[in-house]
Amino acid sequence: LWVRTPNGRLLTVQVKTARSIDFQPKQKRGPRYRFYAGRGNRHPADLYVFVALELSCLLIDDRMPKDRYIMVKDFTPAAMNAALARFLF
Repeated sequence: LWVRTPNGRLLTVQVKTARSIDFQPKQKRGPRYRFYAGRGNRHPADLYVFVALELSCLLIDDRMPKDRYIMVKDFTPAAMNAALARFLF
């Protein structure tokens, strides 16, 4: 997937969705999403979009470690708007 920013930059994008919320009773951090990086990702993207479908929110980052865990509480409209402003404008 590619996206052209308002200033004309062309960026490659990978969209990541989580299957479900990961509840780990031993973890005191709270519920989180797990996003899989995949094996042998030979074509890294400029941006990674992490989508929480049931929350209708997304977050954007320019790095993707092996797997990514993001807390449910971090998916907020304010965080989504900040990520869009940071990476796309």
